[in-house]
Amino acid sequence: MELKNHFKDLPHPFVVLFIANPKNYTDQNMKLLKNFVNKQRLFGIYVTVNRPYENLVSLIKKEGIGLSHIFFIDLITKTEKHQPVRKDNCIFMGSASNLTDLSVAISQAVSINPKARKFIFLDSLSTMLIYNEAGSLSKFSHFLTSRLREWNVDGVFLSLDSESDKEVTNTLSQFCDRVIRN
Repeated sequence: MELKNHFKDLPHPFVVLFIANPKNYTDQNMKLLKNFVNKQRLFGIYVTVNRPYENLVSLIKKEGIGLSHIFFIDLITKTEKHQPVRKDNCIFMGSASNLTDLSVAISQAVSINPKARKFIFLDSLSTMLIYNEAGSLSKFSHFLTSRLREWNVDGVFLSLDSESDKEVTNTLSQFCDRVIRN
């Protein structure tokens, strides 16, 4: 099925859990991002847990995706004393384990470009499980899906199709409008 068909008939705002095959994860990730940014012209807030900001920006440029329509929250590039640092179109968090600081950063990012229709793109629940317990991540995901609906912001949560992620993906699927396996 073509990617855009997966998002047909969804309410706005929508929350989608996208479960990707590890073999084509990066390709699917870029196709999703290109769809939202280049085709639908949405403003994205990209929460990266897999790639540092610099590496991700390089990949996005190579794919021809409009960087001016994306704000990044980088959870893996280390910062001094693990304190959040803002630079250009990115907040560097320094740690993927502080879900409270992540909530604050997402809330701040949502206020950027107030009139634009927005989406949150969390690139890997699977990687977040390395830094957080499944129960905490499930609670955070529930909190975030509720906030997205309040803010009128679409959400895409990516996860790898793996046995270790089942608990979180099963819980999160309850709060989503659609679960897509690809």
